[in-house]
Amino acid sequence: MNTYLRLERNFIEHIKNKNLTGLVCGVYQGETEICRGVFGYQDCAQTQPIQEDAIFRLASMTKPITATAVLIAEESGNRKTETSTKKGLTNTVNPQILLRSKQRKAK
Repeated sequence: MNTYLRLERNFIEHIKNKNLTGLVCGVYQGETEICRGVFGYQDCAQTQPIQEDAIFRLASMTKPITATAVLIAEESGNRKTETSTKKGLTNTVNPQILLRSKQRKAK
């Protein structure tokens, strides 16, 4: 079984066991998309399926992960910390950031 299929099964199992509500993920190697997945639900009651363009709130647990990803990208020369958020979201059709329950366009 390939790695991506194992990941997918793992995600589905965590959603089924209610350890995870939902997620949208993509795996890239350089500029090439290896796989993409949309799993689970938008809400904790598990009534609304999650959409690929879902907007996520960054909670305290995700901030260190996001910061690490930004630093790895900077070390590899793919991004500079002073680069604007909008520039980092170039693959997003209409990038938005949810800030204190109010949506605004990424700058």
